[in-house]
Amino acid sequence: MREFGGTKLETHDRRHPGHGHPHRDPASWKKALRVLRTTGGEVEQVTELEIAEAKAEIGADGIGCEPASAVTLAGLKKLLRRGFVKQSET
Repeated sequence: MREFGGTKLETHDRRHPGHGHPHRDPASWKKALRVLRTTGGEVEQVTELEIAEAKAEIGADGIGCEPASAVTLAGLKKLLRRGFVKQSET
């Protein structure tokens, strides 16, 4: 969205560590964009390191998860730091 103002999506064919298949951009990106604009939502990108740190934090509580699940915590932490999500909302 940043690059094209939400008018198009630059597609990527990338391989995620630990997975043997490519992760592509969502087919329903236009619908997702419409929902983001309607609700005032945000999308955030997280790094592999941020995912690993979030996975370790979840694991420290004795809960196992795969990296895709840790993305939620990693993204939430970034949104908290940016102030989009308030501490009182967590």
